[in-house]
Amino acid sequence: MVPDPRREKPIDVIALRPVASRAHAKHFRALPRRPVKLRALVAQPVTGWQRDASVHELSLGGASITLPGRVEPGDQIVVSFFAPSLWDPLALPARVVWVRAAEKGGVVMAGLAFEPKDPAAMFALFELVSAVAS
Repeated sequence: MVPDPRREKPIDVIALRPVASRAHAKHFRALPRRPVKLRALVAQPVTGWQRDASVHELSLGGASITLPGRVEPGDQIVVSFFAPSLWDPLALPARVVWVRAAEKGGVVMAGLAFEPKDPAAMFALFELVSAVAS
């Protein structure tokens, strides 16, 4: 209760906080992505295909890329990053989380969730994000 000098009785104060919409809750990220401009090679070991990709956003948890061809949500891929700060490409296993057609024909935009199995690869990703994220 908060006293109000203009009133005889104190008033109740209710603290309001913003509530995330359900659409926002579906796209929640524990680790925010940062804008980058990197080249990558995306490979699907099961089928054996490889495609060049452009990386637009990067975080410790995933990336947003564009690439020619098709990928589907749930596809298991390996993404290899090429950056000036790396001697060798950094290859990480990842899962395709979402896909949408980009404005150019035959190109798709995809969101990836990294699934690294090696602590050294995770540390290398940390160094890459620290070096290239703006």
